[in-house]
Amino acid sequence: SLISKNEDFKLTKYSDYLRDKRVVIVAPGGYLKDMNNGKTIDSYDVVVRLNTALPLKENMDDIQGSKTHILYNCLNKQPYNGGIIDFDNFELDWISCPYPDIKPFKGDIRGFHQKNKGKFKFHIIDKIFYMELEKEMATRPNTGIGAILDLLKFPIKELYITGFTFLLESGYLDDYKSYINNQEKLDKYMETNCHDRIKQVKYIKPILTNDTRIKMDTILIEILRKL
Repeated sequence: SLISKNEDFKLTKYSDYLRDKRVVIVAPGGYLKDMNNGKTIDSYDVVVRLNTALPLKENMDDIQGSKTHILYNCLNKQPYNGGIIDFDNFELDWISCPYPDIKPFKGDIRGFHQKNKGKFKFHIIDKIFYMELEKEMATRPNTGIGAILDLLKFPIKELYITGFTFLLESGYLDDYKSYINNQEKLDKYMETNCHDRIKQVKYIKPILTNDTRIKMDTILIEILRKL
């Protein structure tokens, strides 16, 4: 397969890249615009973003920072999923996929390789880990939660989580999927989605509160307290 033949798929390389790093994962929660958290985000060794987060708008540096090292992308090119990856203009250390090389994700992963042609180093979630995760969660994890759980498998020093609402509050930032930039639109969209928000949060909440490597912004902490 394409995966087994590509050296960049080896987990050891991704592990070495992340070893002892302070990592921040930035989701596009609408509340970020009230935090001015950009300098804090940029102070981390590795900045992780999700799906259609790129390109970043320059006038939003104070809100969401200016750096990106890893993009976790579901590789579905539809604008309401992963969106189009700009292979010519994106500058990234890695593109990572939170879904394995099995159906229904296989076609999207193959399509990515046909376009990538070695430009980006690529990491993919472990198949057995993902299948067990989906079974225990009893729903398909979305890109953000899949990314968090994948990153925690590696020897990072810290993981700061910001901009996450688990799709329960505040909608998205205006420049991220503008057609669902408020909670009412987001709730309606999730009614037809394959990701059960409550099941995901119930699964991940004890992990977030017990792993000593994790730090969360104050709004995310409050969202978890309500659940």
